[in-house]
Amino acid sequence: MSNTVYDIPAKAKRQSKRGSPAFQEFYRHFFVNSTGLIRREVDLSFLQELAPEETAIAKDLIRRNLKLNYTHIIDGAAALRDREAVPQLQDMLARESNLSRRLSTAGALWKIAEDPIFLECLRDMAESNYETLKEAHMYQIPWLGNVDAISLLIDLLKDSGSFVRHLALSALNAIEHRKHFLCSSDELPCGPSDYTSRRDDTEFMNVMVQNLCQWYNANAG
Repeated sequence: MSNTVYDIPAKAKRQSKRGSPAFQEFYRHFFVNSTGLIRREVDLSFLQELAPEETAIAKDLIRRNLKLNYTHIIDGAAALRDREAVPQLQDMLARESNLSRRLSTAGALWKIAEDPIFLECLRDMAESNYETLKEAHMYQIPWLGNVDAISLLIDLLKDSGSFVRHLALSALNAIEHRKHFLCSSDELPCGPSDYTSRRDDTEFMNVMVQNLCQWYNANAG
């Protein structure tokens, strides 16, 4: 996507050429070629290497362009944990009716400020009849980092969509066994009944939440 669609002040353009390698990487991914971000293939650890002045410029750039409603820009506000972006994100969410875009915006609000509207949006997703929506946003459920995430994944084991069920089961197995599996549902260590039968087991749910917080979210693709 051409960066001519973005609001980029002269100072930021200069920084994109003269700044640190980390800032140049930030600018390239967010404002020159965002394909990797959209596919969730980019390691954003370079954001931790930005100098304080560069972080301020990066946050300003993201806030200036939130109005475009691009998912990777919304995700940028979350990745930068930009609390100043919260009012703008809340206003965007209030005006948004598309559930996919609501999930993206609510997810950013959760990461920045743990806004409970995110759980409401996830529940709306889980209860919807749109399989492709669930397939596209399933990866956001573990962001909750609490028992609600595990419960939602267990709920989705009964979804009408076979691939939705597979994604939920794969995520639960990965969380429990602290290992990502690339195999069919039949080849996973535990089946749906192993989780539905234990959802009221407090000790089991506590272990799942602990694994979710300590391993799964840290190793998610």
